[in-house]
Amino acid sequence: MNKKKIIIIAGIVVLLGCFEVLYFYLRKVKTDKNSSQSVEISMSSSYSSSQSQGSFSYQSSGTAGMSIITLTNPENHNLVRDAFLGFIMNPSSDLRWAEFRDSNNGSVSLDRFSSAMGIKIDEHLSGLLKSDSYNVFSCKTTSGIRNIGIEINIKLLSGYKGDLYQDEVQFLRNWEVTMLPDLKSVLFPNVDFSQKYLEQELIFKDGKYRYANVELPNNIESSINYDIAGDSILISNSLECLEKASNAVLTSD
Repeated sequence: MNKKKIIIIAGIVVLLGCFEVLYFYLRKVKTDKNSSQSVEISMSSSYSSSQSQGSFSYQSSGTAGMSIITLTNPENHNLVRDAFLGFIMNPSSDLRWAEFRDSNNGSVSLDRFSSAMGIKIDEHLSGLLKSDSYNVFSCKTTSGIRNIGIEINIKLLSGYKGDLYQDEVQFLRNWEVTMLPDLKSVLFPNVDFSQKYLEQELIFKDGKYRYANVELPNNIESSINYDIAGDSILISNSLECLEKASNAVLTSD
């Protein structure tokens, strides 16, 4: 075989090798593209399903650190819970607030929010509250637990018979017995409580704010803390977050 034929054969072999590499490369690109399309289709279907039950959106209000959560269908309990979890899933070191509104910019009532979240407000205290005036707030995460709280507001009761402040204090102290099971879905939304933990006896003490230590599963320690700040009652799973919220309320009055 002469030199010319050897060169031609070698060229053909190299060319065939190039075609083979190109073939496998194009096949891989096509496979990856199909895989990507499958993921996009799956996500799109899920999004459409949630849209059929309603949707929610976040936007900043004119007040620093305040977000407006707008719900197109506030009667959908899952939608309310998802919106709440979406808000607290992105905490920062700064104090952040959120209020819930419907698509007509009306307030979602505390009763409706409580029903959706599965929380209970003490019945005696509930009679003193503004049904459409409450907020949730969030700070940073500590030891895997998100620092969260709720603000509920007292009505302006000019003709109230008795000492309003002292009644607030007494109603809150009476509520301490069931405050953990009543508010667990807001204060500890990602914790799976067994009956043992829900029935633990909380010993509330006086400090800068009223507080009790709470034992969570997996040997995690937390707390419930509350304060009366002006016309607001603030309850949080974090002393530090409560202090920030209390200071913010008092300085805004």
